[in-house]
Amino acid sequence: MGSTIALAGTALLVSYNVGDTHFLADGGITGDLVILAGTLICAVGYVAGARLSVSMGTWATTFWGLAAALVVLVPAFVILAG
Repeated sequence: MGSTIALAGTALLVSYNVGDTHFLADGGITGDLVILAGTLICAVGYVAGARLSVSMGTWATTFWGLAAALVVLVPAFVILAG
């Protein structure tokens, strides 16, 4: 339910800003699409975590989720900071 509300709010934000001419001059729709992608990724993560926590337990699911995120975030940080 919460993910659906967040996704609807993000879609509203993106659709509202598309028609604004100043919005397109200030950087385009890229930022809103990043927020939309983040919302979708978080929604998938919440659903996967909820399903895994039944069989693995909440602590193990949390730590495996953090480990999976580090695999992506650490190289991205090195590339962007470098």
